[in-house]
Amino acid sequence: MIGAAPGFEFIIQHKTNKNAQTIYTITSQPTGPLQVDQLSAPLSYSLQDGSDGFPYGIKIPMLNLYGNAVPKEAHLIHDATGEITIVKRGEPASGVSGVNYNEPNFIGVELYEVKMRLGSYHIELIQDDGSVLKVGQPLLVNKGHVYIEYEGYTYFGYQVVVGGSFIITGSSLFDGDITLLLKDTTDRTFPLSNLAFNPYGQQVRVTIPSNLKPGQYVLQVLVDGALLTCLRLNIASDETTRPILGTLITSRVSEAVPCSIREPVPAAKETALFFTSNQSKQQLDKAGQHVVLKLIPNQGGDAYYARVVPFDGANTGFPGSFTIPGNVPTGLYTAILQVLDAQNKAVAESVPYGRPLNVP
Repeated sequence: MIGAAPGFEFIIQHKTNKNAQTIYTITSQPTGPLQVDQLSAPLSYSLQDGSDGFPYGIKIPMLNLYGNAVPKEAHLIHDATGEITIVKRGEPASGVSGVNYNEPNFIGVELYEVKMRLGSYHIELIQDDGSVLKVGQPLLVNKGHVYIEYEGYTYFGYQVVVGGSFIITGSSLFDGDITLLLKDTTDRTFPLSNLAFNPYGQQVRVTIPSNLKPGQYVLQVLVDGALLTCLRLNIASDETTRPILGTLITSRVSEAVPCSIREPVPAAKETALFFTSNQSKQQLDKAGQHVVLKLIPNQGGDAYYARVVPFDGANTGFPGSFTIPGNVPTGLYTAILQVLDAQNKAVAESVPYGRPLNVP
């Protein structure tokens, strides 16, 4: 029966011949129709928060569960808006996906990636024959832990143009709770007020003021006034596709999520220093290009260039690296990643790196 609780197998082996065995299967026979058991209190779920003891979802007590088919769908109806969220039955081998029976005498409903509004829902379980089992208590959906999905941006940071917008994704991101601040290379702070939150707490659209200068910034995320995390934001002057100089990593500095970009990064000469970028060896070789790190003295004068070994997808243990030549004078430098063609002509360059390089 599709969706029915599984049977159980046991093996009887011969006392002396271990290869001689008989496999028996025990199947469940229901003693009555599937029913929702009584609940003494409302169900509760915190957005993407497994603190209720069930991984990322809810569990509903049932009667006559074994031998009957698990409902094909759970309908969650938001009481304030009437919006219906549908969770379909999961395959028995798929763990905690969809509607399932992974805990004895309970039907589980996974909600981890489901869009849920805050507030009260009532629940209806839809069976294969179309009949409906109503859950006697409401489901109360609450805010969970604020979470920012930044993994895909860790090395490079968010990319946006002046006056444009970008989207932060995560969980429990709600208007009134979240404050965003930008910090520039001098630690000046710019509050961001043009924020658009979706009703499920999963996205914030951030619009960049048109009067901000292009460059790298720190994006501070505050929750109820307390700092949650610091992210990187690259603001460009236009939509031109540019190489990205993401994060410089030295023996003393690793700044994937810096809360300030004011202080210089120590950058020793004649030493391979790691950095992250969207420019790979495979991509560059295909286009007949190569990259260098252009070093512009902050005190003025001619630029210097550092040799770059780009990231190699065949050697995924290491990011790219650059080596500053020994003839580069001591001082502070602004770093720009340049893409050169076969004739050493610059065809593209990155936004200047937010922190100056301190060459001893």
